[in-house]
Amino acid sequence: MARLSLEAPLVSDEAVVRELGTPDAEMLAEAGPGVTVVRGRLGAPTSIEDAMTMLSEWEGLRESDQGNLFGVFTPGEPSLAGVVSLRLTDDFVAEGACWNLHDRTRRVLAKGIALIADAAHQTMEIIRVWVAVDPLDPFTEYLSIMAGFRLEGEVRQPDGAVKVQYSSIA
Repeated sequence: MARLSLEAPLVSDEAVVRELGTPDAEMLAEAGPGVTVVRGRLGAPTSIEDAMTMLSEWEGLRESDQGNLFGVFTPGEPSLAGVVSLRLTDDFVAEGACWNLHDRTRRVLAKGIALIADAAHQTMEIIRVWVAVDPLDPFTEYLSIMAGFRLEGEVRQPDGAVKVQYSSIA
């Protein structure tokens, strides 16, 4: 099993999380055009070809222990609430990113992020999960707090943009 892989889906009363792969391309392609805000470095596909390319890239990252892509679902429903990624940036540090489909799925996404962060700390040997996001995103603070992350402060990106950085530390 790869370091950032799940042995089984993560399940709670509020969210179900599982790894995404190329069989999920149609689902992502249907969801992608409805995504309006992406938090962190993660794209939302706009076609089946985009989805296949994206999922193939993440499968390669999973196989090389460099990253993984997860779908977050509402328990008892087959529809996708959002997508979360983890990408290693150091031996014990991973960058997170996410997007959700609708405002009503924010709570489910936040619970899914918390499940993934807990799994990262407990079984994936990740000490710190972080995300740098646009400070103007109105839901960043909500998702971060609901998922158990804390504000670290502002960080300047290589392109000069200023982002706010949140993290979850084991």
